[in-house]
Amino acid sequence: MLAEMEEILRYLMKYCSFLYSPNRFRFVDSGSSDSFGNAFLVLEHEELRLQFVKDRGQIFLDFQHTSKNHKDDWFSIDIVKQMVTGKIEPSAEMDSEKAEFLKTNLDRIEQLFFAANLEGTIKRLRELERARAKRLFPRTYRYERDEKERV
Repeated sequence: MLAEMEEILRYLMKYCSFLYSPNRFRFVDSGSSDSFGNAFLVLEHEELRLQFVKDRGQIFLDFQHTSKNHKDDWFSIDIVKQMVTGKIEPSAEMDSEKAEFLKTNLDRIEQLFFAANLEGTIKRLRELERARAKRLFPRTYRYERDEKERV
C-alpha cells in the first residue's frame, strides 16, 4: 500500500538521509502488498544491499551482500549490530537509536560485507542468529538436544 511505502520514506528522510547522499546508496527496488499492508524498499551501494521493510506497523532493516551467490542471505540489524558492538540487541525494529548506529557504523558494516570478509561475516552472523533463536525459543532447542542425546 502507498501509506506503508510513505512511512518507510518518511523514516528514511527523518533518520537515514545520509544513505542516499552523493556516491552512497541508490534505490534499486520497492514494492507493497495490498492484502497485508506491508511494503519494502531496497537500497544498494557497491557490495551491500539494505532492505527496509514495513511489516505489521513496524519498520525493519536487513542487510545482504550483492552477489548472486548470497541472494538468500539476509541479516537483520539486531544481529549485525551485535556483531559490531558485541552486545545483544533486544529488538530488530528500527528507531532513531538504530538509525544513529547505522550512520556511525556504516563504513564498518560495509567492510564486513566486502567480498574478502564475506564468508567469515556470514559464518559469524549465522552463529549469532542461532544463539538468538536459542534465547528466544529455549524449549525448542532443549527438545532437539534431548532428542539427539536419546539416539
